[in-house]
Amino acid sequence: MRRKIVAGNWKMNNNQSESNILIHSIIEKNSENSSCNIYVSPSFPFLKDAVLTCSKSNIKVLSQNVSHLTDGALTGDVSCTMLKSIGINSVIIGHSERRTIFGESNEVLLKKIKRMFEEYRVPDKYCGRQRGKFMWINGQKIELPDNDPGGEHE
Repeated sequence: MRRKIVAGNWKMNNNQSESNILIHSIIEKNSENSSCNIYVSPSFPFLKDAVLTCSKSNIKVLSQNVSHLTDGALTGDVSCTMLKSIGINSVIIGHSERRTIFGESNEVLLKKIKRMFEEYRVPDKYCGRQRGKFMWINGQKIELPDNDPGGEHE
């Protein structure tokens, strides 16, 4: 049976102090939790602190986004390599606001999914309804990379 997932995404909210207080509160209230996987996703500047704070707990830290490119002159973008260097192994991609406000297309989303498979072998989790070699995200069909090893994805 699949474990339930509870994830908190800060989006562009909470400063350093507020993020620390919230993470400590989540850890304290969930120290005995064994019924679900808990993820927090603070803003980029606070990821490393969140990883260190959560390292001795059952809480995992996610990045809110990642570039589909490996490196380059891309102001404000963050690569998988950068995230891995601070202990981030999972990323949330395909946000509705990234798609509507910033115009991230299915093509860009697919490039991010492929980058995740290349960098992390198998992403920890990805959401959407999977059917064969594609998934449905926000009602749209997204083809999965050929190197998807299959199995259960959430």
